[in-house]
Amino acid sequence: MKMYDYLVAYNFNADGYLTICSGTTQLSRKKKIDSFEELNSVTEFIAGRIEGAKNVSVYNFVLLGRNKH
Repeated sequence: MKMYDYLVAYNFNADGYLTICSGTTQLSRKKKIDSFEELNSVTEFIAGRIEGAKNVSVYNFVLLGRNKH
């Protein structure tokens, strides 16, 4: 099955840090990010992977292409 591969850049807050934290991740999805609901699911996925993350916001995502996984 071909998946949509994305590079996602995000910001978040976490206890113990004085400033906003940021990060990037590569993400593979069955569906293309083409709606607010899809973007919301990406944000929830990232928040679930980072312990103590609050106020996660995706500020950029780039479609890298479709690849077979």
